[in-house]
Amino acid sequence: MRAQKFCGERRKATGRRNDRPQGRRRKFDWGDYTHNFNRGYLFNVGYREALKLTDNTTDGLCVIRHDIDLLLEDDRLIYECSRDPTHFSVGVDTLQYRLSYDLLFGGVVAILGEQFNEVNGFSNIYFGWGGEDDDFRARLFEFGFIPVHHKNVSWARYSMLTHKHADETQNNVRHDLLRNGYQRYNCDGLSSTMYTVTNTEFKKHNIFIRINTPVDLKMSTICMNCFYKDPSIDICNKVQPKYEENKANVKQNIMFFPFGLMCIAQIAHCTN
Repeated sequence: MRAQKFCGERRKATGRRNDRPQGRRRKFDWGDYTHNFNRGYLFNVGYREALKLTDNTTDGLCVIRHDIDLLLEDDRLIYECSRDPTHFSVGVDTLQYRLSYDLLFGGVVAILGEQFNEVNGFSNIYFGWGGEDDDFRARLFEFGFIPVHHKNVSWARYSMLTHKHADETQNNVRHDLLRNGYQRYNCDGLSSTMYTVTNTEFKKHNIFIRINTPVDLKMSTICMNCFYKDPSIDICNKVQPKYEENKANVKQNIMFFPFGLMCIAQIAHCTN
């Protein structure tokens, strides 16, 4: 199986080290995409780059969005796509293996590539921690896709690496953005994802892709593309002070692709 994985930035080195043994046991060919902390935007970037490896076709494409701080405990759980978007991480040790709320659709999820395209991917305007997963779930509902939790809770169990969210990275306006999210689905997402690939380096086990993003994200079409739909999108100006202070880090991102494991899956097994 050829598979590719989208991961968040936190604990990326530890995550890769822990993921690889599982990938060897399953004999996966995999790609691992790590990125900075506007997760929705960079999930969209990662998806576009992964799509290039499929000749830009979504046929047979299974997208598995995987938080890097979650380690699967049971190899019997197979990452695959069905016709319903599926939430895999229904049991996490730090949450006593229970869902924190019924509509949770974060952590580890699987969705068909054609569905990801139809809902216009993730929102690009959730800077910092929180909100983008709920926005994505709401998009799925809006377009007629009903997310489900993995049925075998005894297998779908994960351990979370120890970490804590820095206070300055929490998105304190995520609820305001969610409230008006339905107005932005068609203009905020894959359709407004701007970046330029400046270098792609293929190595024996990895692909390094360096990209440039707009220096001032909040004034780019990434944030402003939907302003005429939702004037409150000016909230971008309030959400990302950390990014304004670290423009150099935002402008040049490196995407890291080690081959061998699971996760944003190209040609994954698809069940009905």
